[in-house]
Amino acid sequence: MMVLAIDEICANRIIHANKNNDQEHLEVKISDENGGILFEIKDRGEAFNINDYAEPSMQQLIDEKRKGGIGLILVRRIMDKVEMKTENGYTVYQLFKKL
Repeated sequence: MMVLAIDEICANRIIHANKNNDQEHLEVKISDENGGILFEIKDRGEAFNINDYAEPSMQQLIDEKRKGGIGLILVRRIMDKVEMKTENGYTVYQLFKKL
């Protein structure tokens, strides 16, 4: 399940934040931290604060017949902690999962 969450953040960064620009790249760092795993995804794309994202209800997604919108919900459900910050021109996502 953690792979799904990381894949979703990476896909969103590539498609939306970097506009599929093949000149941009993501940096992914994985570390052992405080009884869990910390994933750090870093790029220079547009910032999107996942913590400010208002989750639509499943019924709302069905009613609107939206094809997207579930990925970020899954990321929040799978991971124990999700944070976004900007530093030195980079957007950095930190996803933590307790083991």
